[in-house]
Amino acid sequence: MKSEAKKKVAVFLVAALIATTVPFNFTSVKAQAKTNQNNKYSVRVNAEEEPVTVDGSQQETTKESQETTEPSKETSTIETSTTETSTVQESSTTDITTTQPVTETTTQASTVETTTQVPTTEAPTTSKKTAWGESNGKFYNDKLKQITGAVAKGLDVSHHQGKIDWEKVSKSDVDFVIIRCGYGNNLTSQDDKYFAQNVAGCEKYNIPYGIYIYSYALSKSDAKSEANHVLRLIKSTGAKPTYPIYIDYEDSSQNGLTPKQLGNFATAFFNKTIAAGYKAGVYANLNWWTNKLTDSRFNQWTKWVAQYNSACSYTKPYQIWQSTSTGKVPGVNGNADLNFLMQFDCIEDGHIYSQWVTTKSATIFAKGTKVRICSVCGKLQTKETKKLKPTGKLNTTKVTLRFRRKYNRIRVSNLSAGDKVKSYKSSNKKIATVNKKGVIKAKKKKGKATITVNLKSGKKLKVKVTVRRK
Repeated sequence: MKSEAKKKVAVFLVAALIATTVPFNFTSVKAQAKTNQNNKYSVRVNAEEEPVTVDGSQQETTKESQETTEPSKETSTIETSTTETSTVQESSTTDITTTQPVTETTTQASTVETTTQVPTTEAPTTSKKTAWGESNGKFYNDKLKQITGAVAKGLDVSHHQGKIDWEKVSKSDVDFVIIRCGYGNNLTSQDDKYFAQNVAGCEKYNIPYGIYIYSYALSKSDAKSEANHVLRLIKSTGAKPTYPIYIDYEDSSQNGLTPKQLGNFATAFFNKTIAAGYKAGVYANLNWWTNKLTDSRFNQWTKWVAQYNSACSYTKPYQIWQSTSTGKVPGVNGNADLNFLMQFDCIEDGHIYSQWVTTKSATIFAKGTKVRICSVCGKLQTKETKKLKPTGKLNTTKVTLRFRRKYNRIRVSNLSAGDKVKSYKSSNKKIATVNKKGVIKAKKKKGKATITVNLKSGKKLKVKVTVRRK
């Protein structure tokens, strides 16, 4: 009986200590993940594993793929092939779902005289520091220095990693994954052939994940096609990403685009994915973030910054840092891209909302709906838009006709959504008549009449008609 009492005291004390060390205001994603079967999965991000070249002076990463042949830039959005194209330059994209820094949660109740452990599914922490690893809730760089602000460790993958043992990954210190779904326009030949397997593995082992697509967009049409590419694969695989959908910007074909053009393309892409209910993020290397992705619209989406260095030198707020392409992760063959989710407190610093996206257009008879999503914590805001006011413009407001002559047709433009012409009516049929198509016909009598165009909304538009002999 005395031994049982000690065990109960031990469990109570350890639980109390853990409760007091966990920050209160973690983001919702982190908080939810902590209640999952695997506590350690606080944030989910996936990125394509592509070898990155590092600039010797700035040590920036430009995740270019090992593939030797760049796929043709298709412009059609129709799926034309089920065969994957040979090779393409690709890079990893990061999902931005930030959480607050994780405090040390490995505190042990050393004063309790018992070997009973509190049940946990979390991988055991270790006091040994390793390069790009976790030790006692803290993360360390290649020089074994603590990465300030890091709260979770991530992995990005693509077909380059081949078949992955997701069970081993789930037992490692990886907290989230970002998975490449493909590249370029919405063609089955440009799907990542391991996307479905990677999604299934993360789902099976409860690893939070996001999705990225390597972009070749040179127009808004391309950007929309790439968004449809992602949405098609999400639907076909039943994927349920909790991290953002990322655009991977880095391809050399886009070097000539201006910041405004890149902002336009990203907006066209995210208008589709946000309307579908997904968070938004952008992946690029330090050089792109500093010199190309400078349009203010990029500040509304989570930022994934690639810089292969011991620390990230990007000076603006960002949520994920891709630190190396030569990391090692159990279950992954060869090198792996490693990423760290950085502290970002939405409660204190405010949410990073996307622009409002219309999910239901307003008409003259019904209100509309708009939504926007915080790319960090996923908070969704919804608001109604007012009913539209009736509008309409006639191709003419005055008509002069001779006896028994016709006026071709009254045309109405600029009608508000939901409105239409209901009827035409003449104020004096002895002077002029009007048929159902809006054609006016003068009678054999001088005088004036008014043709009223009645709209469904109740608005009335008028045409003054004068009939004369000659």
